[in-house]
Amino acid sequence: MRKKHFNFHSVFASEIQSFLELRTAQGHVIRHEAYILETLDIFLVEYGLWERSLPAETIDSWLYSLPNKLNANTLVTYVSYYAQFAKYMRISDIPAFIPKSPKGNNEYVPYIFSEDEMKRLFAACDNLSVKKHNTKAQVIFPVLFRMLYGCGLRLDEALTLRLKDVDLINGILHILNAKGSKDRIVPMHNSLTDICRNYYKLLHSTSEDTAYFFESHNHKRFSQTWAGRWFGIALKSAGIPLPDGTKVSRGICPHCLRYPNLYKIQTFLNKYLILLDWG
Repeated sequence: MRKKHFNFHSVFASEIQSFLELRTAQGHVIRHEAYILETLDIFLVEYGLWERSLPAETIDSWLYSLPNKLNANTLVTYVSYYAQFAKYMRISDIPAFIPKSPKGNNEYVPYIFSEDEMKRLFAACDNLSVKKHNTKAQVIFPVLFRMLYGCGLRLDEALTLRLKDVDLINGILHILNAKGSKDRIVPMHNSLTDICRNYYKLLHSTSEDTAYFFESHNHKRFSQTWAGRWFGIALKSAGIPLPDGTKVSRGICPHCLRYPNLYKIQTFLNKYLILLDWG
């Protein structure tokens, strides 16, 4: 996927650019912030707003102009990222209104896999049928799948991991710049740590510590689309159909692996986070 290049043209173009550069220097992944601030920048240009301030009526008009299809949770994200920029503006003595964050909604209900479904999914992931040129998926995806399930990671958190973030001595993952721009430490089960050690020996014995833990052939991180495609292949192979109902409009996605039946999780960790046969 080609990296999007953001251009800003409003009266606050330089401030937006310098703010994003600051966020990048702080270690944040700014693609979502950049996109959201780009919508603000486009709004200011289209409506001919060149005043060196961001009053409440301007921000309200911008938020009101956003597509109706945005759900409440996405709107919360827009307000949250804008608020960070507004605080930056205030430090620069530029008046900027900071709205109260609207409440999101929790309508999304994740799909909870049964023990039998998880058993079939593990088997499907370990026996992926791939084309000759794509054999790395047979090694990478089963480890990614186990990490998502065993550590409760968001997909993007796992795909963003670099070798230096994976402590294979102590079995700890360092999740940086996660949701809400927060860092956290996630322990791994001993069996998953052993899997990751074998995985490292197989694919990363000569890699720099800045390499992605799940790295493509061109030394880039895999996309969520890539992971979602293989997850869909595993679902189909495991014979798990997509459910009906608006509350699961995402369908069954990798995010659902964060919500296992809690009373079964320890049993699953012991039974199915087993060492892979690396041949």
